[in-house]
Amino acid sequence: VGAVQAAILAWQREAHEVRLPEHVRRMLKERHGRIINVAGYVGVRPSGTATPYAVAKAGLIRLTDSLAEQLSATSVKVFAISPGIVKTEMTTSMDVFRDFIEWDPPELVAKLVLRIASGQADALNGRFIHARDDLDEMLARIDEIVALDLYQLRLYKRPGERQS
Repeated sequence: VGAVQAAILAWQREAHEVRLPEHVRRMLKERHGRIINVAGYVGVRPSGTATPYAVAKAGLIRLTDSLAEQLSATSVKVFAISPGIVKTEMTTSMDVFRDFIEWDPPELVAKLVLRIASGQADALNGRFIHARDDLDEMLARIDEIVALDLYQLRLYKRPGERQS
């Protein structure tokens, strides 16, 4: 029984440990950097047409805020972004976008990535930002965003209920 318990404890430690890739370890050593994960709104809303894709994007959003928390004592910042719906070979091949006409220009997400990479959005560390979000407006509301835990993947209960 002792060996089994030791194995279970070892597995639990292993399963809960986020292993940092080499480029993140390099950022920590150099004491700066920004990680930008490309997620999407499909990760925060149910999807009846792309379940595995939606689950993967939700996992990436959760990885983003968890890694931001893990690295909070460092100068490495982590963000999840949604590029919007950009017209690509993949999106145009999907039935759900067959008659879609409101494509987001790729320049929109490029501008967001440049602003994040420059450090302008560091106050939003761990947050999910859409290419159409007004970054300046978000930064002006940073106290509210932090206080209300906005732009993160969360499950909220009614006031007074225990958050576990």
